[in-house]
Amino acid sequence: MLKCLGASQLTGKSQTLSRKLELLFEQFIQQVATKQQDLSEIRPILEFISRRYSDGWLLLGELFAEPGELQNYREAIVCLTRYIESPVGSTPHSMAWRTIAYLAEKEGDYVKQLHALSEMCCSEGAPAFALAAGCRKINSLLASEESRLHIDWDVRREFLQKTVEAVDARIDELDATTCSSLAWLYLSLADKSDKSGKYRSRAVEVVEMGLRREQTNRYCQKLLERLETPAARRNPT
Repeated sequence: MLKCLGASQLTGKSQTLSRKLELLFEQFIQQVATKQQDLSEIRPILEFISRRYSDGWLLLGELFAEPGELQNYREAIVCLTRYIESPVGSTPHSMAWRTIAYLAEKEGDYVKQLHALSEMCCSEGAPAFALAAGCRKINSLLASEESRLHIDWDVRREFLQKTVEAVDARIDELDATTCSSLAWLYLSLADKSDKSGKYRSRAVEVVEMGLRREQTNRYCQKLLERLETPAARRNPT
């Protein structure tokens, strides 16, 4: 390992060192993939590198996420979580959370998936497309009967409240379709914890904002029609 790094030190900050570590990591991963090395023997080295070069956790996570004998979604999630806990990295945390959500879905862990999607939306600097994807996926997840059986209402409420607060704070960045997704999240909160009607009222406001941005948006149009019916006003869900 030291030969590959040359005169660089693991505590260095140069781009040259980062590139050397990346190449070294990829070399080890290739050796594992071609069975020149056993992962149990080489893993301590990879983790040693990752503790000093946080992108290593991403690469190690990719190794566990790849199809094959080494595939282990749980280990991949652990590695990605370690990356998120690291202070510096080349990939936004929102994208790491997105990958965790995908892996949790593959693993069948609905609570972990909901948590990751919520964190993706709440991550500082998350791009607008991540907010859109997160809201859409949360709605899809909560619409699943199977997920409802596995996710307790209090857990759903906690993550929903956190998500709508973060996304609503950036509502000026949302397109019309994402406004409709955010409105649906508010309606999910209105399911059992909206005695005052504030969540349903905010859902209407968000949909109307979406229509001001795109008057012909069919998602906002259909949702507003639903919200304006007498039956919907009596029973918003």
